[in-house]
Parts: sequence; structure tokens; C-alpha cells
Amino acid sequence: MNTIVQKYGGSSVATDAQLRQVAARLLALYRAGHSVVAVVSAMGDTTNRLLDQARSLNDNPPGRELDLLLSSGERMSSALLAMAIRAEGVPAVALTGAQAGIRTSGTHLSARILDVDATRVRRELQAGRIVVVAGFQGVSTRGEITTLGRGGSDTTAVALAAALGAASCDICSDVDGIYSADPRLVDGALRLPALHYDEMAALARHGAKVLDLRAVAYAKQHDVVIHARASSHQNKGTLVHGQRGKPAQVIGVASLTRLFGLELDDAGAPLADEVLSLCGSEHVYDDARAGNRRNLLISTLNMPEHEHVCGELERRFAGFVSLTRDIGSVSLVGNGAGRLSSALRTLTPAPQAQFSSADTCTCVVHERHVPDTVRALHRRFVEHRAGMAAVA
Repeated sequence: MNTIVQKYGGSSVATDAQLRQVAARLLALYRAGHSVVAVVSAMGDTTNRLLDQARSLNDNPPGRELDLLLSSGERMSSALLAMAIRAEGVPAVALTGAQAGIRTSGTHLSARILDVDATRVRRELQAGRIVVVAGFQGVSTRGEITTLGRGGSDTTAVALAAALGAASCDICSDVDGIYSADPRLVDGALRLPALHYDEMAALARHGAKVLDLRAVAYAKQHDVVIHARASSHQNKGTLVHGQRGKPAQVIGVASLTRLFGLELDDAGAPLADEVLSLCGSEHVYDDARAGNRRNLLISTLNMPEHEHVCGELERRFAGFVSLTRDIGSVSLVGNGAGRLSSALRTLTPAPQAQFSSADTCTCVVHERHVPDTVRALHRRFVEHRAGMAAVA
């Protein structure tokens, strides 16, 4: 039988009614003769609530215990979804990441998947069951429960698809594909029907939230086609694969918030390794040099202890490291987008800093200016050019 792997995000399983809707979609696939594996995130804002509760008890909660706590959200979703399926008379089994054979590194809160032993999952499928796997988690080589960081359920799903030999992996969310910008910010955002892995990776790295960067990298490595689609209907969505289409100078505008910036001059350069060790190199979003200065952007997305880290940076490296809080980034992504850096200088307010590469051009602004900057750049480089192409 053809194996289908589908991942459902937290907003798609936030209520009992939504769990039943997801169960109905899985049942339809099962009754059509497919082997079905579902990967689920925690319901709604469960992860955030658990984080808030942890911080109310401990300002700097330990990573090991946080992983144990946060992984419970996905386990709850998987168990409830399996119950909803079984209520319709179809056998189903819920598995934790560890039970599903997800083996990871030992880095708490941002572990990497090392390999997948899908023996248990295959056995359950062969027994005729729908398998529901708790995403975002696994077990380290030392037997510790780990989590994969925000968006980790995407990587769980892609890794299982690769291990099971599935031709594709459906990433189902409340958005029906990948857009040229966040449609919640930009009314004129355009759905992109297909993207190469590298194009999607660039968008994901710079903040496109529908797919996790690590999932895209894993899919490219194992040649798994990703189908980003809506949870609530069967519209076409976006295919992410290894086929290259016609290159576009700008395919989209992506943004990140919850960043802080670090600037080191020549005097602070010898301390760089200590600074990176304190921040965690896995949280470094960008690292650029301008003259005698080194500029780092640090993401706090998977860093619950970021206030503690910032305080330590200011205490231990005062006078050597300049720290800027509450910043965000906005990036043009596409073939040759790096050549557009001069256009960013006309933005109001002016960017605090700029970074460029072959396929991206990024400006750093205060967090509150991110939405307006996204809209301004999308109007100029995506909507305007799409309109010109339509006229031509």
C-alpha cells in the first residue's frame, strides 16, 4: 500500500471539533487503501502556556526538564487524535517520538534528528492501524527526552516519510501553501505553486513560517517532496522539490522577530568564542563583518532563557560587546536578491543594519517596524513586478 505521511500543526488540532475534522481526513485516506501516518503538534497555544508556567516557577528553567514538560503537549494531541479515530471504528495507535524511533542529538530544546528506526511504525501499519506520532520530539543516544525546537514537527514528519519510503510528505496548516509574504501581514501576497528546496530553505531561514528550515534540509537530503497545503480543504497548495523553475529576482519577502543584535569591534573580537558559547551557536541567525566590526543576529525563538543570557552578556562583556534588543529582520529572497541592497537604503525609517548574500538581501529594523517594512518591500518588488508581467 502507498504510505502517506501528513503533519498537522497546532492551530489545526486546537479543539475537539478540529481533531474530529483531522480524523475524518485521515479516515478517508485509510478507507481509500493507503497506509496512514499522522504527525501532530501540540494543541493551540499549549506550548506557550507550558513555557509560561515553567517560568513562573523558575526564571531560568533547566533544559532537560523543559524538554520533558514541553513534549507532553504533542503526546496529548497524538493520544486524543488516536481516540477520535478509534471512535469511528478504525484501529489507531498513538506513539511518542521515542516510540516511533526518532533518535536525536542531546542538545535540549533544539536537538537534531540523527536517524529514524521506523520498525515499530512499520509493524503498526502492517497490522492495519493508523499511526499518530507526537511531533517535535525524540530520544537522545543517552536515553533523554529531547525536543527539536519550534517547527520541529515538520522535521519529524519529513524524517518519517524518508524512513518509510513515502514519495511525499504533506505539511498541513491553516495556510494553503507558501506565499510571497505572510498573508496575515500582506493582502497582496501571492501563493507560490512550486519551489526548489534551496528557494524554500532561503525563505524559511529568513522567517517564512509555514515550513521549518531543518525539515526542508532533511527533505532535500533524502529527496522527499513536501506538499504544503491547508488542513481544511484539498486545494493545490505548494510543492517543494528538487526541480528548478524559472529563476526570479525576488520570489518573496520574509521576516523574523524576537531577535537581538551583538556588535563586536577589534577589542571584543578575542571574546567572540566566549560570547557564542554563552548565546549558543545554534541560535545565531546571521554573522557578518563590516570593516573592523562583527555583527551577530541572535534568535530567541528557541531560547527560553534569553533574558538571562542578555543579562550575562551585559555583565560579563560590558565595554567590549554592544547589545541591541527588540529588533527584527526583513529579507528579500530570490535569485540575485543580494544585488538589491541599495534599494533598502530608501526605506523609512532607515534600517539599523544590512546583510546580503547571493540570494537574499536583509535589513535590520526595530521589531515594531517589521510589518510596515514587509508591506513596503512586497509592494515594490513582488506586487509591482507581478502587475508589470501581467500587463506584458
